[in-house]
Amino acid sequence: MVPHQRAITVAHSITTAAVPQPLTEPVPSLTTAEQIPTCPFFACPLILGSMRFPTSQYCPSAILLPEKFLAISQHRCTSSLVPLGSQVAPHWFFCEAEGVKVAIAGAGNRKQKLTKKRVIDYTGTEPSSPCNKCLNVSWDSTPPCTCTINFTLEHSFESNVFMYYGLSNFYQNHRRYVKSRDDSQLNGDNSSLLNPSKECEPYRTNEDKPIAPCGAIANSMFNDTLELYRIDNDTRTPITLIKKGIAWWTDKNIDYTGTEPSSPCNKCLNVSWDSTPPCTCTINFTLEHSFESNVFMYYGLSNFYQNHRRYVKSRDDSQLNGDNSSLLNPSKECEPYRTNEDKPIAPCGAIANSMFNDTLELYRIDNDTRTPITLIKKGIAWWTDKNVKFRNPTGDGNNLTALFQGTTKPVNWPKPVYMLDSEPDNNGFINEDFIVWMRTAALPTFRKLYRLIERKNNLQPTLQAGKYSLDIAYNYPVHSFDGRKRMILSTISWMGGKNPFLGIAYITVGSICFFLGVVLLIIHHKYGNRNTSADIPN
Repeated sequence: MVPHQRAITVAHSITTAAVPQPLTEPVPSLTTAEQIPTCPFFACPLILGSMRFPTSQYCPSAILLPEKFLAISQHRCTSSLVPLGSQVAPHWFFCEAEGVKVAIAGAGNRKQKLTKKRVIDYTGTEPSSPCNKCLNVSWDSTPPCTCTINFTLEHSFESNVFMYYGLSNFYQNHRRYVKSRDDSQLNGDNSSLLNPSKECEPYRTNEDKPIAPCGAIANSMFNDTLELYRIDNDTRTPITLIKKGIAWWTDKNIDYTGTEPSSPCNKCLNVSWDSTPPCTCTINFTLEHSFESNVFMYYGLSNFYQNHRRYVKSRDDSQLNGDNSSLLNPSKECEPYRTNEDKPIAPCGAIANSMFNDTLELYRIDNDTRTPITLIKKGIAWWTDKNVKFRNPTGDGNNLTALFQGTTKPVNWPKPVYMLDSEPDNNGFINEDFIVWMRTAALPTFRKLYRLIERKNNLQPTLQAGKYSLDIAYNYPVHSFDGRKRMILSTISWMGGKNPFLGIAYITVGSICFFLGVVLLIIHHKYGNRNTSADIPN
């Protein structure tokens, strides 16, 4: 078995606002604040690990602890003069570990240009390494093998520090390894907890009991314990390492399918499309983090193949664009949802017939008081769809009932298209919920924009961290095709919203182009210089 490389990496960022300049003066021994004006060193803030050193202390080439002035190198930086300590001392750190690669990285301000790294390898393959004795340990050695590595930081850390572990020669991108997990189980599905996916084999069950979490990825989880200390005059001071906040903070997903018996929506699992009155349920949840900017509320569906060829073609774009003749004589592509009871269906087709029709309402809970969150239903559709591709039939726009006279509603709809909304500019074919649904998804698991939550002012976040409740009018059945429903709260960054499809598509197309380029290059190199002209006889 080839051992994995293990190391510690130390990174330090240098800002362009404070370019270090060599000093010619010797490092002074300071005892009083009055001596500071003659000192060539200046003050900057520093954070190391979670230990924050006061802003009125030395940087970037030294760290000042109480009563100690630790000079690492003689560099200048810009800030105000401050009192310093009285003693110059060496600067040492060491890591106490049980195994693999750790990194400490400094993250500075926006002016940072360069990051310097210091790697501490503690794999233990070298006989002289303190961790050599632990080289052949097993996964569950009791007691664990421990070792200590001393190292020096040549540079100070000016901002928050991130501690990483790293592995070499470990192929987490192997196809079977990547698929060896059960996302439904990890998302809290009780049925998947007791009956994990077959993708987890051979780590699906053990001693006739389901494994939680199942799969090869979870089974090989990194389990070394790492501790960091500062050494000052042979005294070890532990550095506080924060273990929360290291995972990605993604969207807030609330699954309300109701397949679990304990779910509040389990009673609604077998509803029909037009149940009257609709089944309702409420799910309480907590936001661990505030949403600072505008919030986008999505509904999500799983195992719903909107990309099926017959499904995608089952629509009449001329009818949706307001053509009166297509309104009464829809395209044959809409079959079997073209007519009903000898009347043309408007809008016709399988896409429109399966439109999502759950109603979602969001409330904030504060001291047992529910405050409704304002959900904006306009502005969720693409501008081109709203103003170009979708139009109501020509005629009196204030009387949609007359415009759609002679048509009937889709089979699964509880009400006709001209009753989707009370506002004329969001009713009929130009209803934005309808327009969003008609833009079909490329993958079987997708989400579509449902509502907007706008930020009211810059002093408070849009959604504060705390308790919330989601009220659901459960109308959309998914249990018959093993689908799932969820509500997602999300924000966008300067790069836009979260959409993995484009990234996957770009990588796939780019890989194909690269492969074809290599093939054509080989063909050109092998056959391109041949003389294919035939000799012409006299």
